[in-house]
Amino acid sequence: MTRLTSLRQWLTERQLDAVLISSRPNKQPHLGISSSSGFVLISRQHAHILVDARYYADVKARANGYCTHLLGGQQTLASLANQIIAAENLQTVGFEGAQVSWETARRWQTELQATMISVSIDALRQV
Repeated sequence: MTRLTSLRQWLTERQLDAVLISSRPNKQPHLGISSSSGFVLISRQHAHILVDARYYADVKARANGYCTHLLGGQQTLASLANQIIAAENLQTVGFEGAQVSWETARRWQTELQATMISVSIDALRQV
């Protein structure tokens, strides 16, 4: 079973439409590089990598099976994630609550147009 297949099964078991991954150890297998920059948004249908210009070309070359999006300027996490949320009709999105600050979690709950649900980092690392 591939990493994406396992993660999508995990989403189904937890009744989530997608998960937003922000921590380095959980992003690295998807990005192909070790970086604190960027985000990975995995839904039941698609896998997205949102990364800034420093890593965009490298990640795009390595990210087979992922849609790569360029963060920067007006293309913020919120604007890009909301485009994906709308296009895929995502209602519930998990995020690594133990890995982000309270302020970041509150901002995502306000800015992102889905119900944001804190998920356990331990559960994510098992997939």
